[in-house]
Amino acid sequence: MRGDEVEAAWAWTDPLIEAWQERGDRPVPYEPGSAGPEESAILMHRDSRRWRELS
Repeated sequence: MRGDEVEAAWAWTDPLIEAWQERGDRPVPYEPGSAGPEESAILMHRDSRRWRELS
């Protein structure tokens, strides 16, 4: 990545990280090799979507 691309990426993510820190949010752990935390499925189901199955 070029330097300006890195700066643009951080300009986009820094406000998200700061908001999570202010709210006390933390990443939800899940087992390696699994489909991820249950919260991810709930997020998708809210919009009538679902993750594709892992094989």
